[in-house]
Amino acid sequence: MDLRFLKRSRVLLLFSFLVNSTPSFSVDDWTAYGVRPLAMGNAFVAVADDFNALYYNPAGLARIKEWQMEIVNPRFDLSTNTYFLAKTIKSKGKMNLSDELNTIDDDAGKPNYVGVGITPYFIAPGWGFGINSNNFASFIAHKNVDVELNANAKLIVPISKAANFFSNRLSLGVTVKAEAIAGIDRDVSVNNISIISKNTNSNQKIDDFITSGKGIGVDLGLLFTPSDTPMEPTFGMSITDVGGTKLTKLLKKGEPADDIPPSVNTGISFKPIKTERQYLLVAIDTQMINQDEHFSHKLSFGLEYGVLKVIKVQAGLLDGYPTAGFQLDLTLLKIRLATYAVDRSDLVGLEKNLADRRVSLQIKILI
Repeated sequence: MDLRFLKRSRVLLLFSFLVNSTPSFSVDDWTAYGVRPLAMGNAFVAVADDFNALYYNPAGLARIKEWQMEIVNPRFDLSTNTYFLAKTIKSKGKMNLSDELNTIDDDAGKPNYVGVGITPYFIAPGWGFGINSNNFASFIAHKNVDVELNANAKLIVPISKAANFFSNRLSLGVTVKAEAIAGIDRDVSVNNISIISKNTNSNQKIDDFITSGKGIGVDLGLLFTPSDTPMEPTFGMSITDVGGTKLTKLLKKGEPADDIPPSVNTGISFKPIKTERQYLLVAIDTQMINQDEHFSHKLSFGLEYGVLKVIKVQAGLLDGYPTAGFQLDLTLLKIRLATYAVDRSDLVGLEKNLADRRVSLQIKILI
């Protein structure tokens, strides 16, 4: 009995890593998060001054001064837990079963996250479109050889239109977007390991746990700058997935994915420093106001200091944890770097093991 348990544990360990290398997306996010907004604590609803407006607040496109386009801009995300886990595995070299189980034991309860993505887009004054392909994977291993597995792939294709009113003080925008998602959200343990065996007589197969969906959603956005002052105080509001986005089954196998709920988000921003050479931007957001989340998950704070439209340095607070970032804008090369933390506990700081520190890097090449 013990030998059979150990053999199944080895298979489970291998399975958890192989499956989690497949594309996935965190379905808890209310929109597709960008690297620069995350560096600013994700406080971007009242900023929306670049291509991220396609996802955070389409009204920002009305204030874009010139067209912008990126085609090749790969993005890479990695949590520090995953980095140290990979480093440990590499340092130990070839491991026997006992070493593998000890590695799981040492990493037990820690969230792991890794992924790649790409976000090509074209934006111009008043309109824009893009493709957001996020391929991320996350898992948490437990001491009882149980793995919380979340492996999903999500695609968002937005088309946005925006316009200015009242001497450009009020901006309104709308986005129509196609959304598709497919993946697995499942606890995998020794008790249900038979679902991945080809030789089992179990009625349950891995295909039974796949969820998928596709649908058309609508986002609305607003920006209002009440006075033409140097600080440019701006109020922003967006409603993503207005009325909820209904999803129909995408794949023949598995079950339909849950519908995407609407999210009401508000923010304010201002620039206490603004000259031809530099600026300081301050932003505060309250997100997912209508959703059943603790208030500690809804507040975001962000700062950005820019010099000569070439260098941007960001800082902020997201989920109660500090964020930071850097952006370099050159003609043929653009680099976006951010570090942030995601806390999956019900109350921020309640369970520190569920806080996941991540690093995100995006590089724009050529156009």
